[in-house]
Amino acid sequence: MDKRRMAKDIAAHAVLWKVARALPVIGVLASAFYVVRRIRAKGALRGGVDTALDMTPFVGRLKAIYELFAGDVIPPRKQTSVTPEATVMA
Repeated sequence: MDKRRMAKDIAAHAVLWKVARALPVIGVLASAFYVVRRIRAKGALRGGVDTALDMTPFVGRLKAIYELFAGDVIPPRKQTSVTPEATVMA
């Protein structure tokens, strides 16, 4: 094996090792983003229950399969908007 190829293999191994070490951190960040998004969309209680069900190993998979065909098990809260005409100025 020539020295150039050996150096290339060592560099590739170093890069792959750094990426592999970063994957758990990326997973945690993605999970945190998912939890925040669900809680904002569904409210604290419903969003927390929805996230807990998704993170439970067997139940989360069953829920995901069910939601593919039937939609959300726990629907998002209804959006209430305040229009300028509805506000009362005191």
